[in-house]
Amino acid sequence: MNEKELKDNINALRHEIDQRDKRIKELYREINFHKKDADTWRAKRDETTEKANKLSEEAKIFAANRDELNAKISKLKERRGQLIETIRGLTKDIKYNKSTRDELNKTARGTDESLLRIYTGDLDVLLNRDIPLKDEIRIFDRIFELTERVEVAKQADSVHKKIIGGYDEVQKLKSELDALHEEIQATAKASQEQHEEAIKIYKEVSKLRKESDDFHKKLLEKYDEMNPLRDKVNEIKIEIKAVQEKLAPPLEEMEKIRSDREDRKREKDITEAKEKLQTSKRLSIEDFRLLLERGEIDLDKKASGGDEIEDSTDAEGSK
Repeated sequence: MNEKELKDNINALRHEIDQRDKRIKELYREINFHKKDADTWRAKRDETTEKANKLSEEAKIFAANRDELNAKISKLKERRGQLIETIRGLTKDIKYNKSTRDELNKTARGTDESLLRIYTGDLDVLLNRDIPLKDEIRIFDRIFELTERVEVAKQADSVHKKIIGGYDEVQKLKSELDALHEEIQATAKASQEQHEEAIKIYKEVSKLRKESDDFHKKLLEKYDEMNPLRDKVNEIKIEIKAVQEKLAPPLEEMEKIRSDREDRKREKDITEAKEKLQTSKRLSIEDFRLLLERGEIDLDKKASGGDEIEDSTDAEGSK
């Protein structure tokens, strides 16, 4: 292949590379256009995700407060259940004691105070009055009967005191039960408020998550648009590399032709410079340099032996 053919071939291959480079630039412009949109969707996605995460942390605080209040309610209800069981037990005891007291009152047929008055009166009559034997025996028998009834009446009174004590204890426990009920209601209200606030925030979080997902989908759509363009860029780069590989041999060959041409010219210039030197013609700086590189001139010898080169160079330098 001659030099012109080589040049034509090289120019054609370089044109192919230039065309592909131009196409790559066009693709990058298109990619950058999509990239701006992608950056926008990514920024919006990240912003909404960050907001959702922050709100989610706030919601967790409200949920934790709610759970803590619910745990407190559980303990209060447990205490309330214990009180109710205690009240039931006391009520059962009161009912039993009332039945016992009523039975004792039936047997006593009067209070211990009224029976003692009768007992004291009968005893006074028996001890201090003159009464027939028949009445004395009757009163004596009644005094024994009254003694037993007074004892039963005292038992009834003792049981009644237990009943009164039971009622007092029940009332005390009912007061505590009422206070517990109020506390449970207040705590349940507070828990509901915390729950509603958490739900409200979680709804906002869900909305933000959906927005973030939508932004992410749009971002992925942009990737879907950019990826084929990037793939095309990579394909063209591979094509350019293949053309560059095809370009290398003719470039080397062209470089060899140029190098050979320069070598021939150099040899010609050296020959002409030697002729000038031999005929004492004026040497140009380039002639002097060529001869010096070729070893045709010994500077040490010339410096000690004469003025030929010096005159020549001076003459050349004065041009």
